[in-house]
Amino acid sequence: MREHEKKYADYVENPSAGDNKGHLAAAYNAGNMERYTQIFNARLEVLWYQIINFRNLLAKCEREHGKK
Repeated sequence: MREHEKKYADYVENPSAGDNKGHLAAAYNAGNMERYTQIFNARLEVLWYQIINFRNLLAKCEREHGKK
């Protein structure tokens, strides 16, 4: 979970560093800022849902097995 929280923060700070497939760069280089923004927001949304999922799984595990 912490890794995804760090990825989220890192991506917000420097989106191009997390652009492994080059989609952001392609949109930017084409001058398509609308597409750039869509890609950026979609990536943030995916990471955020992964973080929420991890938090929910952790809470469920702690309820069932106690905190350690």
